[in-house]
Amino acid sequence: MIKVMTSLGIKGRRSTPLLRSLSFNIGRSTETLDSKQVADVFYSCAVLNFPDEILLAKVTADLASSLKTNKTPSVVSSIATSAGILKYRDTELFENLCNWVVENHSSCRIKEYISLVLALASVNYIPSSFSRIHKKFKPFLNESEMENYQDWLDVVWSLVVLQMHNKDLLQSVLTSDFINKLALQNGGDVHIVTKMKLLNINSAAQLLGSDYDGVLLPENSNIYNVPLVRTKEKQLFVDCVKDSISNLFDISQHFKSDVNTGMGFLIDFECRLNSRSQPVKITEWSAENLHKVAIMVCNYHDVCRGTNEKPHGRTALYYRLLESNDYKLLVIPFYEFSMRDKLITRVQYLENKFKNLVSRS
Repeated sequence: MIKVMTSLGIKGRRSTPLLRSLSFNIGRSTETLDSKQVADVFYSCAVLNFPDEILLAKVTADLASSLKTNKTPSVVSSIATSAGILKYRDTELFENLCNWVVENHSSCRIKEYISLVLALASVNYIPSSFSRIHKKFKPFLNESEMENYQDWLDVVWSLVVLQMHNKDLLQSVLTSDFINKLALQNGGDVHIVTKMKLLNINSAAQLLGSDYDGVLLPENSNIYNVPLVRTKEKQLFVDCVKDSISNLFDISQHFKSDVNTGMGFLIDFECRLNSRSQPVKITEWSAENLHKVAIMVCNYHDVCRGTNEKPHGRTALYYRLLESNDYKLLVIPFYEFSMRDKLITRVQYLENKFKNLVSRS
């Protein structure tokens, strides 16, 4: 069964009925898979975008015992990479992978470290032993180790998410020389997701730490010209929130929507609250003693799999940047606010969220 699933992954054949059958049988098998088999299952689930959580829980549990006999670093990096792609946040899994690297550090290369960095940033989790790994491999981390400039940017961005960045790392990707190389590598232009990451890093340099005095993106940089659009599913959720807010307040007079932060993402709604938790008119936002509020709608794709709705790395970075920019964060997650709820239920939920936001100050 493992071989069949691996074959599907290698060939890129996403036969849903067959994958469901394989997942059902592997997930309920009493046979303990070895670490290579676990890596193969994770790989297939990642490349085929088939995150069956019962199957993933089964192979993760098997890995806890089979990893002890593993001698191959590439198996560890493969599992980490696949789990990162899936945004599968199983803390025991990542603790075990990092512990293995610590115990077998002499046979590990910078590649294993980079795989862990990218995966941990994806799921926004730092295992207890990762600092030891970071300390060992950090001196060997440089742009020349990467196959291309995009890979280096991804590493720097991931270290920003994990709050393990420094001035040299930030500056290495914010120079005009590096950005020009990125553009040339991509056929003369910088891709949208790449621009978003550069804007994230540029903002982190200014907001997440007080000692950065290196280069920043020029105000007239083309990197700022990036279309920020939501998926259709996310837009429906945002529209539902907007409709619910409109039943509480005059949204056109008191709220701004789709606010481009200049940091590589949108604020869904922005407002200012007074001490009584009431939004004030946009024309009065310059008044003193107001709470600057960013309302962020969080749907299923903004959180990790395999966990209690923890935000994944990109989402967590957005929240941290906003809070560092003096916003009070009001998150509306899909597991608390449902489009299927009655309007009165949604309105009461939002009313309580606004009241609690100021009361916590």
